Amino acid sequence: MNGLPELWVTYCSCEKNPVRVGTPAELYRSSRISEFIEYCSRKDYAWAILSAKYDLFFPDEEKPNYNTTFESDLATGQCLVRDNGMLLDSQKSSAWISRLVVSTQQKIRSRDIKSIVFWPGKPRKGVDPLKRVKCYLKFLHAAADACENDHRFWWEIVEHINALRKSGKGRIDLISDLPR
Repeated sequence: MNGLPELWVTYCSCEKNPVRVGTPAELYRSSRISEFIEYCSRKDYAWAILSAKYDLFFPDEEKPNYNTTFESDLATGQCLVRDNGMLLDSQKSSAWISRLVVSTQQKIRSRDIKSIVFWPGKPRKGVDPLKRVKCYLKFLHAAADACENDHRFWWEIVEHINALRKSGKGRIDLISDLPR
């Protein structure tokens, strides 16, 4: 398989279409994800959705619908997993995320992904994106950059990713908006 010089990624959404099984385009109902998919398709960019259930979910894959997401405990900075409405404890969440990191690393290697552009979406009024997005970026950073640091805050992750990228050792490029 030829390598992917660059993969564009955004994180999954709770908003899903009522389908039993589908591709990312069929499964997610979020306007952020629709905008992202449309943009990447128009530019002919390779893309995937970073899923709290399936790790990197590529457009050529079909997966069962699911109800799994991340939550950041603002007091401790720890990422927790909410699966089918149930918030997993610290130990189970940690094991879940570790499994996602390993499977994401395998996909990065098998597809020979050199660079990942991560777009968290546009900030929405009244919504704290950092509470959930931080966990997605934290697990992507652990997988793509082999980072073992326990970044508690969003800014710590961003600073580390940017420093690694600047040094030529990091794979992730963070963008705040989709370029025109």
